[in-house]
Amino acid sequence: NKNNISGNLNFRTDTWNVFSSTSYRTGERYSKGLREFDYLYFDPSDSVRYLYQDTKRKRNSDNISFRFGGDLYPTPTSTISYTSTFGNRDQDSREIVETTRPVASILDVQENGLENDWDHSFSYENKFNSKDRKLNANVSYGYGVEDETEENLGNEVKDHHDHNSIIASFDYEDKLGENFALEAGFKTTLKTLDDDMFFQDGTYDYLYDENIYALYTTLGYEINDRLGLKGGLRFEQVETKAKVTGDTTIATSITHFVINQAVKKDVIDEPYSHFYPSVFLNYKLTEKEQIQFGYSKRVNRPWTRSLNPFPREMLDTTHIRTGNPYVKPEYSDVMEINFSSNSRKFNFNTGVSYKHTTDAIAWWDRDEIIYNGVPYELLTSGNAESAKNLGGSVIINYRPMPLASLMLTTWWWRSETDGGQDEDEMTGTSYGMHNRGQLTLNIPTVARLELSVGGRGTMKITSGTIPASYGADLGIEKSFMNNRLSITLKVNDLFDSRKFIIDTTQDYELYTQEMYAERKWGRRTTSINLRYNFGKQ
Repeated sequence: NKNNISGNLNFRTDTWNVFSSTSYRTGERYSKGLREFDYLYFDPSDSVRYLYQDTKRKRNSDNISFRFGGDLYPTPTSTISYTSTFGNRDQDSREIVETTRPVASILDVQENGLENDWDHSFSYENKFNSKDRKLNANVSYGYGVEDETEENLGNEVKDHHDHNSIIASFDYEDKLGENFALEAGFKTTLKTLDDDMFFQDGTYDYLYDENIYALYTTLGYEINDRLGLKGGLRFEQVETKAKVTGDTTIATSITHFVINQAVKKDVIDEPYSHFYPSVFLNYKLTEKEQIQFGYSKRVNRPWTRSLNPFPREMLDTTHIRTGNPYVKPEYSDVMEINFSSNSRKFNFNTGVSYKHTTDAIAWWDRDEIIYNGVPYELLTSGNAESAKNLGGSVIINYRPMPLASLMLTTWWWRSETDGGQDEDEMTGTSYGMHNRGQLTLNIPTVARLELSVGGRGTMKITSGTIPASYGADLGIEKSFMNNRLSITLKVNDLFDSRKFIIDTTQDYELYTQEMYAERKWGRRTTSINLRYNFGKQ
């Protein structure tokens, strides 16, 4: 059962513009899955251990959002804007984990969450009455608070999250003469996260600050009508600080033990600075075909959630997942070549890229910890020594007639990861492919139909495989009253076939772990949407 209602209002004159929108969305979401672990010990005298589980989850969520703002036009080429957005999410869920081996048991976890976010944005734009010159300045502030409660058989865990961010940027573009173009600017991003957790009469706190100061410039040069060159340089100074505090009393459970291990006396201070150069060469083969070569240095910072050392699921001790505040950013050198051919009926784009990464981030680093003589698997984040990635894509858009269009997309990748001496389990090769096709038919006075089919092929990962999974979506839209009223029928996951499966084998010091897991998020859904437009179109 899913319902939503939304509306948008806008009024504009020659000198100002105001707008507002609101939406309310509520609905249920079901998911189910299973996990099967076999532990094969190297010592024949040890017996095989098992852990087989079935999971079911039902989630109910109410979401409401408001957005309002306006624009002023001091001159015909300049705009001053303000936008404010408020969002509220009230969610409760119930997850039942039924263990069938080695001993039958049921874990019934109730979760409740309430989240509020408020964002403000100011901007100024000036085009200077020129198509080659533009200035943009933006300042935004965002604040959010979230409270979560997790409960099972009287055991309760509470979390309180506060996060805020300030982003300021200034960008300027200008054309210098006939052949040169300049772009330059700066951007400052200040983020703070405060996570308070209350567990077994203890209070724990994770505080994380990240400040990024960036300067960048790009210079373009048109060598002739067919050949263009663009080079850029970006400098970043990054300051990060993390602190984990709490009551490290004697551990009473494996979860309590993991939390105590996360508490540190010192501040984790990891400032760093870096230059990121880039260069691109573009050559027009014909008026409709072009080829581009490029090189760029890039950074990928770890997600905030992957840094938080507290367990994500406090009451399910068979599946312990935490973040790692010591995860470092990964740096990549990327070389790519792309070709495109575009016409009214046929568009073709393809590209190949090679990426070499140092300190490659592994989002699922598996470790083993011992508590009271019992081994537990801990899933966390870490850095491999390096990784090499080769990837490519093909995108085809074909319009045989004005009423029909077909889009086909494929994307493939192959990666070789070297975990180094300390992370042998990360070493390995992985590869996979994603495919998607979309057919659109627009029959005048009748309806518009859209069918999309897509998913991933069989994927090889370092420790096992992920089988292929494909699904389809169908939509039919009918318009009335000169297109002011439209009715849309949608079917998501038409064949109810989308599912995630993973099959892995992992070697530990005393045993080999074989895991088979399935997870299906959501079900096939059918929806009807009514939309009405009024005012000047």
